[in-house]
Amino acid sequence: MYQGNLYNYVQSKRELFFAIIKNDHEKFRRAMDEIVLNHEGFYTELLLKLAENYVNFSQTQPNVFKMMFSTPAPLSKKTGPIEKAFKPQSLDVIYDVIKLAIKNNELWEVDANLLTYFFWGIVHGSVLVSKGYIEEYTEDTDAAKRYHDYILTQLKHILDRLYRKI
Repeated sequence: MYQGNLYNYVQSKRELFFAIIKNDHEKFRRAMDEIVLNHEGFYTELLLKLAENYVNFSQTQPNVFKMMFSTPAPLSKKTGPIEKAFKPQSLDVIYDVIKLAIKNNELWEVDANLLTYFFWGIVHGSVLVSKGYIEEYTEDTDAAKRYHDYILTQLKHILDRLYRKI
């Protein structure tokens, strides 16, 4: 296929970027949905499972992770139909689980949006710190694993403080 033919399918490099990551985001969402469907127990425990899944994904598929969550889309003046329709849904899953935890009286009544962003910020931020600093600048091969275990433990403590004793 000639390079020019590619633009019969997408309008720009930016649109191509979204076409590529769209499928990866859909696969990631399906994996999250499977975790939710197979979970038995408290929703707060489910949040930790979702966090662990995200960390594991970043470790087992680092190139896909980087493309999906760390690589900025190329600049373009055009917004194509794929980009317009694109919406990563991992935050939606976390938000829904937090809402269920509140509804089931597992968590105190809190702003579910803010807690979703807080939770995502800690999990995503810890992965970026791990990839950008720990894995890059330390020779300790277990440092990243210990760091992720530490973050998950701290998340559990935070959720325990928000836990409503029934």
